[in-house]
Amino acid sequence: PSPDGCHDLFIKDHNLWIRQVNGNDERPLTHDGASYNAYGSMPDHDRMAIARSRRQVLLPPIGCYWSPDNKQILVFRCDERKVKAYPFLESVPWNGASRPVVHQVKMPFPGDADRPVFSYHLLSPDGSETIEITLGGTSPGFEPYLVECGVSHWTADGRMLYLLAATSDRKLAGILAIDRQTGQSRTAYQEQEASFFDFNAFDYHRPNVWFLPDDRRAVWYSQRDGYGHLYLVDLVTGETIRQITSGNCPVFDLLSVDVERNLVLFSAAARDTTENPYHRHLHRVALVGSAVNEGLVQLTRSGFDHGIVGNPLHLMAMLTGNLHKSCLSPSGAYFVDNQSTTSIPTETFVARTDGPGEHRISMADISGLQTLGWAAPQSFEMQFDDIAEPICGIIYLPRGFAKDKALPIVERIYAGPQTIAQPRSFDESLHGNFVYASHTLAEFGFAVVIFDTPGTPYRSKAWHDAGYGTRDRLNVATHARALQALAAQHNWLDGTRCGVSGHSWGGHAAAMALLLQPDTYSVGVSSAGLYDPQVFFLDASEKALGSPVYADGSSIRTATTDRASNYHAMSPSTYAADLKGHLLLAIGDLDENVAPASLFQLVDRLVKARKDVDLLLIPGANHSIFADPYFQKRKIDYFIRYLAGDEPLLHYTPDVQAGQRMLI
Repeated sequence: PSPDGCHDLFIKDHNLWIRQVNGNDERPLTHDGASYNAYGSMPDHDRMAIARSRRQVLLPPIGCYWSPDNKQILVFRCDERKVKAYPFLESVPWNGASRPVVHQVKMPFPGDADRPVFSYHLLSPDGSETIEITLGGTSPGFEPYLVECGVSHWTADGRMLYLLAATSDRKLAGILAIDRQTGQSRTAYQEQEASFFDFNAFDYHRPNVWFLPDDRRAVWYSQRDGYGHLYLVDLVTGETIRQITSGNCPVFDLLSVDVERNLVLFSAAARDTTENPYHRHLHRVALVGSAVNEGLVQLTRSGFDHGIVGNPLHLMAMLTGNLHKSCLSPSGAYFVDNQSTTSIPTETFVARTDGPGEHRISMADISGLQTLGWAAPQSFEMQFDDIAEPICGIIYLPRGFAKDKALPIVERIYAGPQTIAQPRSFDESLHGNFVYASHTLAEFGFAVVIFDTPGTPYRSKAWHDAGYGTRDRLNVATHARALQALAAQHNWLDGTRCGVSGHSWGGHAAAMALLLQPDTYSVGVSSAGLYDPQVFFLDASEKALGSPVYADGSSIRTATTDRASNYHAMSPSTYAADLKGHLLLAIGDLDENVAPASLFQLVDRLVKARKDVDLLLIPGANHSIFADPYFQKRKIDYFIRYLAGDEPLLHYTPDVQAGQRMLI
């Protein structure tokens, strides 16, 4: 909808159209849109192409933004006509047909010379003018970060438009200034990183950038001093005006900037560095001042997580249904505080952002859990001399476990560079994304352990960069080391019987754990993993792994058989001959997030190495197989048989329904 509520934008025949809300007038604003060269539409590989082809998912215009004065519309166009297609084979068609169906999805791989080409346009709502945005005055590959994040600023004088921008490997990030009359652009602000730049501690939340109403300043997020902090920058000179926050308690989400009250509200780690480093606390600080951290106050109680969430990126909100629920009141004077730990139930308060004073609304009733014999997971923390920051996590144990025997251990691993796995709050400890089925697995006589090591976010930049550019990108060596240290501390943990389970990035980590750390991990269940980075979609690989490096030093493949040396080193398939334990690989044949061909690259290497491997291919399933009760039952059975040494019940159907989870 337009800001004045009079018009709507919609997509028709690959073009952007406009219609009156109260009237019959509708007309196209663009006319040359075509298949794979459309306006306001996600690239074909948006993880939903097959669902869209069945019309199970209907998307609104994407990356289209009205100017506040209703005079212009920013829209992008994606030309992917030269991009090669990936053929997804649907062996068991969903419509009941017998003949398999091939879904051709345009999917660029690392090293491909032919990539999607984006163009950006400013349209007038009456159709009288189209201005193409020119990026000629910027660094190569430095393009608007527009499709997912939607952070933009239109100046009050109607002259300029500011957009976030980045290169595909995210080594360069910044802000573009666009002249609304000519479409000419310049770099208003930029920052270079040796590894990769983050707009937020959590990749799937709104960038921590806030444009001020004076049209020349912005609050900017950076890890340049070693931790994620806020800076005030000048968009005219391109200089940093001042650092707003500092310290070894990183900023998580920028929530609000109030110029009149000289106030910035944000979530961050606790000021008390002895507290769990992942606890989310609400803070306030002065926007303008003479010193760093001027007026800084932690508004929430120490020792608890406060459930403060950021605004999700548009695509992730659509994929998960996880829409933003701000903890702040519209005035910014109050906030809702959901206070808990992984073992202490949630208390909900309403509190003030400008001083003391809170009112308790409710306390979670866990009597039903207690009747079931529920016990909270056990928290742990450990410190290694060569790792500056502590590793912490949780352990799920069977109900009524008296710690009178040593349990086999199953690590629920993720280790991806864009999020953490361990829960922070009581709610997350019950059914967080990476807790999924951990309680059930524990009930069968296992200690289920979840923790995060260097290589993951929400900590220092050095912590996050650990493993970047190495073969052990997800630091499974540190996971193995921590697991053995944990077993040495507790005689009720059996460090000689360790298994690992992971999905997506966790699937990569689980496979690498079996291959690189066989002395610790003897049984693994790896689902929908990244088994060969060269068979992976481009927009997820380059930031996490760096650009591919081929024999001639370039990042573009010159022959179909070329293999990037750095990607080859990070690929589980490279180490297939080193498999010693039991490994179950699982994937859905319609997984658009991790192409099935990646798995078969690993299977091919395992077969050629004459290694015993178990394979579960689920027809018609996509990346969400982790939420499938059948897969969960097979996973649990695998650990019962090979880690506990018992025989599971065969052909047993659990009477449960799959839950909704954000599967990343």
